[in-house]
Amino acid sequence: MEKNVWKTFEMRFKRALSCKGKLNSMLGAVRISDSLERFETSSDNAYLHQVDFLRFPFPGKPRVTHVFLDPPYTDDVDYMGFSEFWGSWLGMRFPIQLGRHPGTLSMEDNTARIQELLERVRENTRPSCRVILAYGCKRPNARQLIEKAIMGAGYQIQDTSPIFSDNSQKRKAHEFTLTDRYLLLTAHTPRPTTAEKEVELNALDISASERTELKFFVRISAYWLSCSHTQKLPSLERIRETANDLIRPSLREKFPAIMRGEIREWTLDNQANRKAYNRLCLSFLHLILSKDGFTIVSAENSHFDDSEVPGYCDVRHLPRPTGVAARADFVAAGNNHQRIVFCFLNKEREHTLKQIANRVIESDGDDFRIMHFLVFADHQDMIKHRQVEFVEYWPRGFFLCLGELAGRVVELYGDVYGHLRLFVQKATAGFRVEQKINHFTAEVLSNKPVTGDKNCKHFKIKFEAPELKYVVPGQFVMTDTLSVVERKRIEKRTSFCVEEHASYAKIANLTPHSFLKRPFSIHRVFCDYFKFGYLKNVSLPPNLAPVAHTVFPSRFEIFYQVIENGVGTNELTKVKQGEKIEMLGPLGKSSDLAHWRAQDIREVHLVGGGVGMAPLVFFGQGLKYYSFRVKAFIGVDRIETLLYSARFAPTFSEDPGNAYVYIENLLSIGFVLSDIYVSTEISTKPSMPFRRLPEKNCHVGFVTEQYRSYLDSRENLDGVLVIACGPEPMLRAMRGITLEYDIPMKVLLEKRMACGIGVCMSCVCTTKKNSSTEYSRVCTDGPLFDAKHIDWDQT
Repeated sequence: MEKNVWKTFEMRFKRALSCKGKLNSMLGAVRISDSLERFETSSDNAYLHQVDFLRFPFPGKPRVTHVFLDPPYTDDVDYMGFSEFWGSWLGMRFPIQLGRHPGTLSMEDNTARIQELLERVRENTRPSCRVILAYGCKRPNARQLIEKAIMGAGYQIQDTSPIFSDNSQKRKAHEFTLTDRYLLLTAHTPRPTTAEKEVELNALDISASERTELKFFVRISAYWLSCSHTQKLPSLERIRETANDLIRPSLREKFPAIMRGEIREWTLDNQANRKAYNRLCLSFLHLILSKDGFTIVSAENSHFDDSEVPGYCDVRHLPRPTGVAARADFVAAGNNHQRIVFCFLNKEREHTLKQIANRVIESDGDDFRIMHFLVFADHQDMIKHRQVEFVEYWPRGFFLCLGELAGRVVELYGDVYGHLRLFVQKATAGFRVEQKINHFTAEVLSNKPVTGDKNCKHFKIKFEAPELKYVVPGQFVMTDTLSVVERKRIEKRTSFCVEEHASYAKIANLTPHSFLKRPFSIHRVFCDYFKFGYLKNVSLPPNLAPVAHTVFPSRFEIFYQVIENGVGTNELTKVKQGEKIEMLGPLGKSSDLAHWRAQDIREVHLVGGGVGMAPLVFFGQGLKYYSFRVKAFIGVDRIETLLYSARFAPTFSEDPGNAYVYIENLLSIGFVLSDIYVSTEISTKPSMPFRRLPEKNCHVGFVTEQYRSYLDSRENLDGVLVIACGPEPMLRAMRGITLEYDIPMKVLLEKRMACGIGVCMSCVCTTKKNSSTEYSRVCTDGPLFDAKHIDWDQT
């Protein structure tokens, strides 16, 4: 029993913390009025009024669209004897000192007061206002009484849904669906006559241009809902609701006057709906790309709505796409002669879309002077097409979706398009939030030392695992160090073989084996049709990059160091190509690199010590993709440590005799030599050192010394972020340097861990948050932490 109570408390507490964090992030932008008069006349967002609801003063000017009611039902509030909640809600006005228990109120009296509440709501709101009533009475015949009260107040029950947030210890599972319900109430009004409709429309005075604009957004709403997996056949109510999220606030007051018949008539032609949607997407892309110097240069006119809607691109004057882009929907061109070909997902044009993609690849090769983007209405549909099995549908292409485009427009033009925020929340799925940790089997593609030295301690293992598609920089996997076949063989084999002997038991098979998986960060990822090195050429428009996606990666690489006398890493070196190993992942907190730009970050410095540079290469991949400026600072004991073996060198360098780990990887993801800095603790021969790097980028000593010298040479450090990974002394030194130069810093911590999912508590570090010290688990709260949150005196 105590265990169950604690589990319930723990779940509720975690949920409360999550809600509190979300509210705290939102409340900073909420303006709360101190009076009803101010709320009616200002642009404040909320007004809090503590008063009995029966005497609550309804606002006069703002239109009330929703009312939420959660009254007690005589016996379902188990704490009401300790407060005046019951009396204040239903206006009973009794002093608690009288000792009267509110549970003695009869069902009939309770229902009468609820009807009085609903009548007052009806008198002070418009017929379009919706009322959500929480219902939870268990007594017999209570439902019939409440339904009678609802009808008596002039409402009808339009829909119901179960309440799942009640105390799981108080009620049984089956009772949630029987009694605890949310009731959606709408005003029951007689159907207006034609004359009444005309009067109402004339009173609102909707102009012809406003009606055209409303029709435009109603059609967009209908098409978007028809593409949604959750709403195959959108109702007129859903169409109206979504359109209301899209139209500008000044038109929302007039939108209720548009009758159901008009909405039905406007949305009958799905082709017209599609054209309105296409025009909205093109307009959003025009707004985003114009920030990066791009303009729309051609468009297939017949694919776009041509109504007179101010503020949304009219493409009637543009020529049709030709050449490589023939039959595409529209094309944008940049100042650097870069072209972007855009197509909308249309299952009727699947063959044409594939032809366009292949034509771009044949014409452009791997130069990425021409890029092709596929635009989706539904976010989930985009995620589906990014799976490896769909790679042939849109080869070497990029993906966009309406919801994320709208969100980007809100970020860039919030003063004009801030009203789209609610639509953005509905239209984006947040697929990484829904990701699950997978236990999967990966196929090993290669597992080789990086140098030709037989005593080499650095290996790279490359494997295929589509289950790891959601992994982001900073995350890791728990990896078995034995192949699946070898692991089964060891588990079946008797651990000790004892034989009879004259004087002692002969014990055999004492070879140590690992039984726990080992944590490894991802070094690099590979996507089909995107050759490793494509980032040297691709240059996405910086303001479009945060919402542009490729096919999910399916192949991954881990860079690991073999520990002397270490059981696990020595076992891992023996895994051969073609064998399978078990993994668990992706693990660790995901970081949203795409939105760092919204935090005024423009340039990122990657500082790695030893093997600490390995996971930072994956960061470099992501940052280069999102068009950040990136510099790398590598610290090693000696430059020979980084020399590639002959079998690797031709793959990574034009000069096989001068190919170095990290340096070649960074060059392959778009770095230039002037952005790579190397420090060695031990000086090397003059003939070997850094023959390709500029002299100023080479340093003998600690990487922290080199980084401090680099900062001294910079005049402006605005928009810079540091990500560091390496030995603890290096991280402490970097913390001091970034504090001195007032640069934000994140650290990628490495800790021993047994489970990777926060259970074993072996990887905790001391952190500071809100003036309090706490223990954080590197595996679940990290591994990427803000340096300011680390308690450097305790860690």
